[in-house]
Amino acid sequence: RGQLSQHRGKAAELKQRLDSAPKVEAEAAQLNRDYDINKAQYSAMLANYEKARLGEQADNAGSVRFEVVQPPTAAYGPVSPKRSLLLAGVLALALGAGGGLCYLLTLLRPVVSSTRGLSELTGLPVLGVVSAAFPQQLHAKARHELFGFVTAVGGLVFVFVIVFALNWAGFRLALGASGAG
Repeated sequence: RGQLSQHRGKAAELKQRLDSAPKVEAEAAQLNRDYDINKAQYSAMLANYEKARLGEQADNAGSVRFEVVQPPTAAYGPVSPKRSLLLAGVLALALGAGGGLCYLLTLLRPVVSSTRGLSELTGLPVLGVVSAAFPQQLHAKARHELFGFVTAVGGLVFVFVIVFALNWAGFRLALGASGAG
């Protein structure tokens, strides 16, 4: 019975140590982190002290003016250009370039859609007009082309909104794999 009570006591003591081990480890880790932070601050202060002492010696010598300057700090975001304005400007420029190209193509290869336009373009009178053989097919084709155009414009707007939202959230889209930048 004595041995049994000794073993139970020893088992209870080991359980208590087992429960306290993670707490001790966590405290040790916290102390190590605090030590590292304090050591880094101490090293920085020691470096500033050495600079100040060197500055005093230089002032006493009178030959060199020496001041302790804290390292400069800079913002993490770019100063210029404003990315949202840049993205909107690129979209406007792309749409303008596309519209300009369409206008240039209509000047180079004009499309005539009326008898009056044909008469003005050629300078000759129009003698007759042949109507479309299958107007339903022409209307279906026009609806299909309009649907394709609306889909393309919608896709462009959708991609612009996604890129704008990603930019606003802080993500940057990188083009190319070059290390310059």
